[in-house]
Amino acid sequence: MNDLKMESNTESYCVMDDSDDDDWYYASISRFEQLQMFNFETPANHLDFSENDRICCTSKIRDRKQEIQEFILPEKVPASAFESHDLKLKTGGFSLNPVHQMKCLKGRRRLVLSEKDTVGASIYQLGYENSDLISKIDTVKCSVEKPQLSVYENKLALGSSADSIHLADLETCLASKCSVTDNSQEEIFGLSFVNINSLAYCKHHSGQVTLLDLRSGIANTHALFKETCSVADNSVLKVWCSFAVHSELNFFGLASSQGDIKVYDFRCVRNSPIFETKMDVEEPHFKGNFLQIVFSPHDMFSVSSSRGTVEVFSLKTEKMRCIFSYDGHNHHKLKNNILISNHVWSPVERNLIYSSAIDGSFHCWKFIEI
Repeated sequence: MNDLKMESNTESYCVMDDSDDDDWYYASISRFEQLQMFNFETPANHLDFSENDRICCTSKIRDRKQEIQEFILPEKVPASAFESHDLKLKTGGFSLNPVHQMKCLKGRRRLVLSEKDTVGASIYQLGYENSDLISKIDTVKCSVEKPQLSVYENKLALGSSADSIHLADLETCLASKCSVTDNSQEEIFGLSFVNINSLAYCKHHSGQVTLLDLRSGIANTHALFKETCSVADNSVLKVWCSFAVHSELNFFGLASSQGDIKVYDFRCVRNSPIFETKMDVEEPHFKGNFLQIVFSPHDMFSVSSSRGTVEVFSLKTEKMRCIFSYDGHNHHKLKNNILISNHVWSPVERNLIYSSAIDGSFHCWKFIEI
């Protein structure tokens, strides 16, 4: 499997039949420093960096096992924004069960997986020089089924509700249950280390964000109360579907199934959000599953929308605003409103985002900031 290549579909963006897509193509030259489009056989629902220049993704499921692949990304920004490149497949393998969540241990050639219909977490080894196979090597044992995962140095946090959060040592794979004052069994998501001593999570229905001090077990909470609204004469419960933390800026962001986007400062969460906006949500096909908020390593955040776009917002201006909208997935194979399944910011390159969509398209785009 070493040095296997996944060919970029250059014809899909170099030759376009529709005049509107021709216009988009030529206009893009002035919008991007880098733009590359690739096709996967099935959507890459989970993305994470194993190294600064390598990305892992999950793909098709076979007999309940899910394929995991590690690709080497282009080494440098090409001279032309649309220069053709290949993604080199470095290692690959299968998880023992479909993947619920994936976290790479950067620089350690390992993955942590939360798998469906299993408890605890699984540790997988990425391929080395003498092997190109990704395989399971250990298990973090606990009673939590399909846990949310967060990694900080050698610590692993995992849990599916406030009363089920465990901490594990990734060297020994031993886990212990956190002693917390919140005994709620409501589903949580976005479990995230804020720093080595603090852990944050959001409750799916109430929108309550909890900051947990791991040294004392004391939980400080800030609640966004659940609301109901009416869409097409059907009562729809607003739920919170995406939660992200920017640990350096002490910010956290929330997105709801009804398109509410809110950014708070951990240091003054009792005040109003420092930024909020409302995104259009197209019903009934869009249920919030693909609405994802992601912070960049710098001073921006992004949100995938129901229109098949990724909206980029600046955090450094007095009035935070949308500074870029990426609609490339809607112009790949002449499709419209292709939902974004995942997107991640480059850990080293400013303005560089990797995004995947439900049609199997995978794009690498570095936008020009205005």
